[in-house]
Amino acid sequence: MARKEFREAAAAFQQLVNKSPRNAVYLNKLGIAYHQMGEVGQALKCYKRAVKANPSYADAHNNIGTVWYQRKKYGKAIKAYKKAIAVRPEMAVLLMSGYASELRDAEAAAPGARNFLRKPFSREDLAAAIADVLPH
Repeated sequence: MARKEFREAAAAFQQLVNKSPRNAVYLNKLGIAYHQMGEVGQALKCYKRAVKANPSYADAHNNIGTVWYQRKKYGKAIKAYKKAIAVRPEMAVLLMSGYASELRDAEAAAPGARNFLRKPFSREDLAAAIADVLPH
């Protein structure tokens, strides 16, 4: 997927999922490929299947939160992000929002975000926020 060949990646991960239908990593990667292609509904299904296959797979919980966040379902997003942090407390969470007027600081902090950036922001602001959330 690093080369942005998402259709090819989706096809490859679909083959892997067909062979190992309960492999949470394959399901999550298939979801990411769909997500990158803009097929958000299909991505969400994959992420949910990944969590069902492995409830302690934090990346899939995080990706579910991202889908809900994109859909402006902030309560559901927060719930998913909290699950991700519960199973992997060291997970660095940095929220960035283009919907600044719709998301209050308290809502952003609720899922355990260590930092919250409102768009637009500068490269310097982003660098500082990333440095803030990463382990020192």
